[in-house]
Amino acid sequence: MENLQVISFTEDKVWRTKYHNDNAYAKKTNESEVKNIQIASDFLKGKSVTVNGEAYKIKVPEIYSWDNKCLIMEECIGENLELMLRNDTKREVGKNFLNAAMNFCLSEKFYWHDFAPRNMIVNRQDKIISLVDFERGVTLDSNFNQKKYLRENVFEEYVAFLLPEERPIRTSRVFELQDEADTLMDVRSIKSNRVKKMAKKLNLPDNILYSQYLKIIYMLIKAEEPLRRQGKVIFPIVQLEEILAKDGYDTYINEVYKRNNILEREK
Repeated sequence: MENLQVISFTEDKVWRTKYHNDNAYAKKTNESEVKNIQIASDFLKGKSVTVNGEAYKIKVPEIYSWDNKCLIMEECIGENLELMLRNDTKREVGKNFLNAAMNFCLSEKFYWHDFAPRNMIVNRQDKIISLVDFERGVTLDSNFNQKKYLRENVFEEYVAFLLPEERPIRTSRVFELQDEADTLMDVRSIKSNRVKKMAKKLNLPDNILYSQYLKIIYMLIKAEEPLRRQGKVIFPIVQLEEILAKDGYDTYINEVYKRNNILEREK
């Protein structure tokens, strides 16, 4: 069984260590994340998800210590779910785990804002799924807008690793406004640089409608959807992340814009 597999592992933020001779990992973070982990830990006690007919305990790593700067936590054992999804021989199993995790969050009203396959460690031997990142928080409010949660916290990573036929929820349905107000938004107040860059690319004004904001998110997500070529699954999100890291936002936005135009022509 493999130790914790971390994607985008940066030694100055997350690193392996020891805690009283036990394997552990350390993370530079803030008190908010520590509180979120504790909230999630309490909520998840005794809870499980069913994957391929088997019950898996769902949990967060145990906190060993916190000194207002560095968090020391239990090192999870298992496979990183994103790496499973990228592996042709493990994709089918990985798909079932990702769908089960999404269904759990929605049915239990456990709105984990760091939802992403890279933040899930699957231990198939001990039947455990560990959720390992809570910097963006968790909401347990039963009245929380599920569509808003899906749009802003789930769908980009979820859609980027599953083909359309592998997902039980249609992307277009998530982006339907229905009863929500189509209010004006100040583009300058949007936190996402990608969204702001795309608004500029589309020559939108400083104040846009919420529906226009959703259109931008939808464009970003559509550009990241996987596709099958000659029997092999290709993940555009991986290439786009490389472009962003190497060439910056402008090149990234141009690639997203170009891919959306290609998708429109292929309809």
